Amino acid sequence: MALFSRSFDREKTLRQAEKHAQQGKLEAAIKDYELVARTDPRDVTIANILGDLYQRVNRTQEAAGRFAMVAEHYVRQQQLPQAIALYKKIIRLQPDQPEYSLALGNLHRKQGMVADAKQDYRNAAEAARRNGTRETLISALRELAKLDPGDGQVKRELAEVHLRSGQRTDAFEQFLAAGAALRRQQDWEGSLGAYDRALSIRPDSTSALGGYAETCIAAGQALLGYERIRQQISQTPNNLELAVVLGRAYLQGGELDAAEATFDRLFAIDQSRFEHCLEVAEACVQREAFDRAVHIVRSLLNLILDRGQKKRATAILRSILEHHPNHIPTIECLAQVYEQSGEKRKLASTLDLLSQAYLDAGREADAIRALEQAIRHQPSRKARQRLKALAGHKADDPAPAAAMSFPEGFESPSAAGYYDRMTAGATSPAGTTPSVERTETTSGEYSIALLDSLLVQNPELMQARLTLVERMVAAQPDVLETRLQLKDLYAEARRKTDAAREAMCWRRCIRRGVMQTKLPNCRRKQSRSIPMPPFCRPHHSRFRWQPLCHRRYRCRLKCQAGWRIS
Repeated sequence: MALFSRSFDREKTLRQAEKHAQQGKLEAAIKDYELVARTDPRDVTIANILGDLYQRVNRTQEAAGRFAMVAEHYVRQQQLPQAIALYKKIIRLQPDQPEYSLALGNLHRKQGMVADAKQDYRNAAEAARRNGTRETLISALRELAKLDPGDGQVKRELAEVHLRSGQRTDAFEQFLAAGAALRRQQDWEGSLGAYDRALSIRPDSTSALGGYAETCIAAGQALLGYERIRQQISQTPNNLELAVVLGRAYLQGGELDAAEATFDRLFAIDQSRFEHCLEVAEACVQREAFDRAVHIVRSLLNLILDRGQKKRATAILRSILEHHPNHIPTIECLAQVYEQSGEKRKLASTLDLLSQAYLDAGREADAIRALEQAIRHQPSRKARQRLKALAGHKADDPAPAAAMSFPEGFESPSAAGYYDRMTAGATSPAGTTPSVERTETTSGEYSIALLDSLLVQNPELMQARLTLVERMVAAQPDVLETRLQLKDLYAEARRKTDAAREAMCWRRCIRRGVMQTKLPNCRRKQSRSIPMPPFCRPHHSRFRWQPLCHRRYRCRLKCQAGWRIS
């Protein structure tokens, strides 16, 4: 070979081949070009020339092979139009070779020429049927099914080819797809035949039985589908999925009683399958059997909330309200859902809607009760006004949830009384001092009595407490206890700027010597009121310091103000 390579002259051989071709000596030219091609098999120019020479001497199979090599080179170079032209030329030479039509169909599909691709795949399938090449036939039919998903006959033929090839899983899937496609085409007989072939592979398949029953219902032969499923249940009674298929078939056929009975038996065996009962409720809503749907949801309410299906249950109830806005059992069930899930705002709005529905139905006592519950869960001035107008109450009658209305403007009668007495004490003459024997003498004591009485019942009224203390500080700015309490409230509310401002005001009041307070009990037997020295400083430490009185006795109790004499 080395001697041949050294003695071979490529240029001379090419000139000799061209001379033979011009003289009409095609066989001699072919031999020369084959010699050149053996030295460089990847030379597509020589391969194309050889293909033309083979075609001229009627050696079509060899010509097709050379042209196919050139076409593959064009595909690798992304020169698809040139490749398509060559494959068309090859198919004219070898029409019985399905692989060439399949390759041409792939190129047409890449170019977006769907109609041409479909025709190429059909030609490839037909050639594969004649030649008996199953792999090529499967490939052509699969590509054709992708381009035309609605053609059920192609899918069924593909399933049959898979089955003959021993590919039972692929055959089963294609039979299911063929049955669904033929049902959409209203080819009931073809669809049932496809599902029968699928059931011959897997007799207990729920998808095949469900599709068979759906086709029977669509064809007006629902009893045939029910009977087929019941026969399979009798053969495999422990398969609960078949009961689900039967119940859903009853729902599709409009047999609500049979579907509910089937799912009730299934629920008695396995309570985790309660969602199928909700399918019956949804079917009842579609058929405007609202009372029946509400009864199903209410009977399963605890299980629905425990299993996290609240959204589905509320969706069913709201769909009823879209058809019948004043359906009282639905609104009552919806309120029960929100009450058990702890959603007070939605519960209050639902109770408000329920009261209006009661009024429209002439049930005024129930409307009043619903409004009272709505006010209890979420106080509202409008709701109380509606309640008073409905019940004929006077303005000074105590409301059931008067304490709850405190944040909306200090409307509680007890709170108003405290606040009036506090402001009256604040505006008293400077020379008069309230009596010490009275229980409510200073605004600080008023605030303690007021806030304790309200916050014990309603701990969430922090904003109301903050607003009240701000008003107290505005009325009596020199009361250090109130200012200190306001600073602590600002700190709890994470209002650092306001808390710092109040701390500075508190310190300025101390330096002015205004504060008159009682020091904590020392170790001495008697404690007396000692004025604050004019020079005091607060402690800034991560620990809670115990204050020292000016007598240098350490107090037993921690000082709320956090100061000591310097």
